[in-house]
Amino acid sequence: MKNRFEEVQSLYDLAKQQINQLEIMGEGLSIPAINELRYAGEHILKASTADTDEIKKDQLLRAEKHCWRAIHDGVELGSIIALKKLKEFQEDYKGLPVTEYIPEYQEILGLASRLQNLLAHGEKIEPQEYYHQVNQYLPELMDKLSVVERTRDILHKELKSKQQATKSWLFVVFLSIAVSVFSAFIYEFEFFQQEKEPTIQSEIDNLAEVQKSLSNLQSYVSSQQSRLNNINADISNLTHKREELEKAVNVSEEALHRVLQTYESNQSVFSVIEIGVTFLVGSLSSFFVVLFVSFLKRRRLIENT
Repeated sequence: MKNRFEEVQSLYDLAKQQINQLEIMGEGLSIPAINELRYAGEHILKASTADTDEIKKDQLLRAEKHCWRAIHDGVELGSIIALKKLKEFQEDYKGLPVTEYIPEYQEILGLASRLQNLLAHGEKIEPQEYYHQVNQYLPELMDKLSVVERTRDILHKELKSKQQATKSWLFVVFLSIAVSVFSAFIYEFEFFQQEKEPTIQSEIDNLAEVQKSLSNLQSYVSSQQSRLNNINADISNLTHKREELEKAVNVSEEALHRVLQTYESNQSVFSVIEIGVTFLVGSLSSFFVVLFVSFLKRRRLIENT
């Protein structure tokens, strides 16, 4: 029975060690593991005060189970913390050649991957078996993590230098873009000015041409107006001559009427008067024809114009 007490006491101490390890890692305590350890202590106390060996065995068995649960919770939380620290390290120095500073970095990642797979199936494994499997990777991973943490200062300086180089490169890129945009703006401005000046000059030339055309048109209109005035004067003259002709014709008719009357009263002088009337009518007809032809010529001139 004494050996049995010692076995349970060893498990109890192992559980305490796992809990203390979490505290050393700076992540606080595992409340579930502490509760399990408290239950184990109660059963150990009851076994130590039991009257019969059967009760002692039962209480010690219960204490043993609680110790293994406490150990399970402790190593599980310790594994989670270790994987979390490694992940943070990867995120902090992503893009840097970490293997140049930590040669065993790939080995560390392999240990983490195997431990991750084990945690994913931890609920299906008995606490005792789970502890032995985790214990194959977790202590070694913890030792490697201490090496990783010691390289943070070097990697931090490297990261700062890389960031500074990136900022300088970005500054040069942005400066180049700004210069290019500014140069393009200046070029477009100069090109616009060069295009704009010839356009204004061409507009001035076009305006001068239009003014010249207007002057020519005004001259042409003036000349045509003069010709029109001359034609109107000719028409006025023809109208005046027509009126004179009409008056002459009326006078001739009156003379003819008087001649007829004279003829009726004096038939003896009929032949002489007839000859005179004939001569007068012929003369007036010739004069009328001449005026009419002259009028037609003037009218033809107007139509041609």
